[in-house]
Amino acid sequence: MIQRVTHFDLLVIEDNPADMFILVKMLNASSLPIATIHSANSLQQAFQLLSQHPGIKAVLLDLSLPDSFGLESYLAIRNTASNLPVIILTGYADTSMALEALKEGAQDYLVKGQFDQELLFRSIQYSIERKQQAEKVKESEERYRYMFRSNPFPSFITDFETLSILEVNDCACEIYQYTREEFLQMTIKDIRPPEDVPKLMADIVYPAKEYKRVFSRHVKKDGTLMYCEVTFYPIDYFGKIALQSLVNDITDKM
Repeated sequence: MIQRVTHFDLLVIEDNPADMFILVKMLNASSLPIATIHSANSLQQAFQLLSQHPGIKAVLLDLSLPDSFGLESYLAIRNTASNLPVIILTGYADTSMALEALKEGAQDYLVKGQFDQELLFRSIQYSIERKQQAEKVKESEERYRYMFRSNPFPSFITDFETLSILEVNDCACEIYQYTREEFLQMTIKDIRPPEDVPKLMADIVYPAKEYKRVFSRHVKKDGTLMYCEVTFYPIDYFGKIALQSLVNDITDKM
């Protein structure tokens, strides 16, 4: 469950004094638990405030600034403070730029003169919560990727339909003598002797519902043959069905 942020600072980047006045008035009148509203009228001033105030939890950004314009304004803020949700402030004629910013990771956009205090409140609150969730997912993915790559046994993630290698860990690169870049251009069939590929296809039955353990022969880059015990099971890999395989080299036992 996502906990709502309380008593946070907000950064408003807007060079039009009238628009800034209206925004600050709305924010002060809202029920948002804002501790401090920081205001900047240029990108450079915004960078200074972001570095000086770690309590800032969200940014309202006008895309038309004296020292930056359009999508470049958003990208500059995103690259400086990628952990913060950014809400785009735009005029009616510039909504296409706001949509481009959404594609690049902005949380929301508001058209000046067409939102009220309540809409502003919801946009800020929900943007913070969505960004929190996205950061948790990112952290979880990075932790999983670290655990996967540091596994002491060779491990692969393979596309179920094409058998393309989607991910490979450090141990597999060391043992099979391929670089990660080389592996990502290969399929799992490429590390099998050609005569063993039919057995591989028979072992992989779609759809896989549980883990399976098989014995197979693998070939290193230098042609060395390995006898392996392979355990694989289906996983959801960024929205697609994939197989995660764990390889145990039993050549010495054989």
